[in-house]
Amino acid sequence: MAAKLQPDIIAIQEPYQNNDRIKGIPSSWSLFCSTSRKTAIAIPKPTIKIAIIAIKINTIAIKIQTTPQPTTIISAYSSPASNIQETLQELQEIINTLPREQIIITADLNGHNNLWGYEHNDLRGNQILDFALGCSLYIINKQDAPPTFSHMRKKGGWPDLTPAQPKPDRHHF
Repeated sequence: MAAKLQPDIIAIQEPYQNNDRIKGIPSSWSLFCSTSRKTAIAIPKPTIKIAIIAIKINTIAIKIQTTPQPTTIISAYSSPASNIQETLQELQEIINTLPREQIIITADLNGHNNLWGYEHNDLRGNQILDFALGCSLYIINKQDAPPTFSHMRKKGGWPDLTPAQPKPDRHHF
């Protein structure tokens, strides 16, 4: 699919790994991983220059040059079995170092909230929403988008979120 779409940046959460290596990423791509290797950012094009902002257990953050100012891209993952506050704290620490900068967060936080498509809210979803509001983040996800997760025995869901700051221009997403 990447060959067809030719993306500049790919955010990855919960990737398949074998022998502590993320599988399916060509060796010619730049790959930046969280320390747990549960989230990563892949850069297929060698012409894109990045600066690493933070490498944490559940998050990885890079900065790329965009016009009119740089943009920080953060990839985050929180297992449904883990404490969501740990990942939200990592995100908060990164955001605190980036006052008034463009930020895009791609995250699989495993929280349910009707704001991003679920029928019912759960505690994690409410905590994620409180975090996003507290950081003045805008959820880019569309409520009517198809599920980003599906399983044969479960109804589809929307655990993948894309919050941004400041409010992005809708035609770019």
